[in-house]
Amino acid sequence: MASGVPVRIDIADKHFGATPLFEDLKLEIPAGEVLALIGPSGVGKSTLLRMVAGIDTDFTGTVEVDGKSPEKAPLPGFVFQDPRLLPWETATGNLRVVNPELSVEEAHKLLREMGLEGYEDALPGELSGGMQRRVALARSLAVAPGLLILDEPFVSIDRKLVRELSALIGEVIESYGPTVILVSHEPEDAARLADRVILLDGRPAQVAEDRRIEAPRGSRDDAAIRAETARIAGEETE
Repeated sequence: MASGVPVRIDIADKHFGATPLFEDLKLEIPAGEVLALIGPSGVGKSTLLRMVAGIDTDFTGTVEVDGKSPEKAPLPGFVFQDPRLLPWETATGNLRVVNPELSVEEAHKLLREMGLEGYEDALPGELSGGMQRRVALARSLAVAPGLLILDEPFVSIDRKLVRELSALIGEVIESYGPTVILVSHEPEDAARLADRVILLDGRPAQVAEDRRIEAPRGSRDDAAIRAETARIAGEETE
């Protein structure tokens, strides 16, 4: 696993059709930081993730991952809103598709770390939704990423599964130490994992400088998290 890498975002202009998404948006993410992006639906959070990953290149400006353009940087690990597993591949096969150099033994080790021992040869259709998300997380680690991108990992799942998946993601962060960019609609879930939580808001979207949470992950207790996220949520509705 590569160590975390710095990310620099300097977007001069990004439109979706005639709609401006970003203008003069600047973000610096130090190596190893866990940054959470929150904000209203449609503000462009997922679009920004795709720009950082090099999936969306239709914008004016620069994105640098470890000093390189996303197209020239090593592949990031990317967890999409839905697992997007290949239905004809086993859990092991889904990991090796993104990294053919990954050995079967290495793939099995990653799956075991996700709590999937005994399911290495299962097809996605034989797995529960929670298990599929665990395979997707293991797949994101198969490329040994210095950058891990999580796009709404807790969307459309019940609270029990949110707690389990959040704990698992926390273990991955502590064990592997990648730089992480996380998008979530749930400020409390984001704050439990992140070093920094920032709000994207407006059209075009900007960082709301006075509506952020900054403190090393693990340094805030639940009461502090609830108070800080309530402050952000309250300001959003004003």
